[in-house]
Amino acid sequence: MKKSAAKDSEMTTNTQAVIEARDLHKSFHDGTRELRVLAGVDLKVGAGESAAIVGASGVGKSTLLHLLAGLDRPTSGTVLLNGEPYSSLNETETARIRAMTIGIVYQFHHLLPEFTAEENVLMPGLVAGLSPRAARKRAAERLAEVGLGDRLRHRPAKLSGGERQRVALARALMNDPSVVLADEPTGNLDADTARETIELLWQSTLAKGKSLIIVTHEPFIARRAGRIHRLEKGKLQDRTKEYGAAADSGAGGRG
Repeated sequence: MKKSAAKDSEMTTNTQAVIEARDLHKSFHDGTRELRVLAGVDLKVGAGESAAIVGASGVGKSTLLHLLAGLDRPTSGTVLLNGEPYSSLNETETARIRAMTIGIVYQFHHLLPEFTAEENVLMPGLVAGLSPRAARKRAAERLAEVGLGDRLRHRPAKLSGGERQRVALARALMNDPSVVLADEPTGNLDADTARETIELLWQSTLAKGKSLIIVTHEPFIARRAGRIHRLEKGKLQDRTKEYGAAADSGAGGRG
């Protein structure tokens, strides 16, 4: 059932944020020159809510996802998970929490070519402390959920582009994260495969009450999110009405 934009806003207000960015700033230095990429980004996404981030190439969308994932640290500002500060923790603690809470899907699948699909997927489980037997069992389940139950022993070279991205999705879901961050997950796929992949992504996240933040250049993907934000001049601007988001898959965060 579709929800109105007003209803989405109400949900975001009444739902505790699973992941939140508060006044994020990020600058890089090139010699004596300072490049300000993010200049005060605010974003909230609750359980079962989605947000799409759009914007020109090079504007800082991937940088923002890296900060949300704890793969990089902000120059200033805070990232919170379930209300607890996350971006200020040490690297060991950040990695532990990320392994248990956040799943990441990249434009390039980043699968290890010498490992099978099952081995690629089970690795986050081993990092999280599962026994090899338990990790293998769960990896097989995750691959079955994305329609690759018969591809467990296949190496990436023996899989199609769409199948590789499904393996990457299964890997992101390995530890049942509460948040999934997707960075142009269909950027290297043809149109039909892209639509199939996005449908699978939505069913694997929002339909199961997870939070989803997706960076995309594709309007048809952005419109599926409950909120659409444009990153421009270092800040997020709400463009939900402009894009006419369907908001049929959960509300997104406010920026």
